[in-house]
Amino acid sequence: MKLTDPYGPTLEGDFHFIVVSPETHKVAIKINKLREDAGLFNIVVVLVPFVMAEDGLPISSERIAKGEID
Repeated sequence: MKLTDPYGPTLEGDFHFIVVSPETHKVAIKINKLREDAGLFNIVVVLVPFVMAEDGLPISSERIAKGEID
């Protein structure tokens, strides 16, 4: 299923943590700003670095699905 909403339920739900990659870190910062503006508490952002494949590029489900890596 393709995600089309960059914030998902995080602007309304009772979340305490959000785990993000370097690619999505800015979105998590924006989520906390929007939550703050709505009077909600900030979510703790846990930044997990990319894991590189043998070709030196990040491992991703998209790359696996395309058959670029296994």
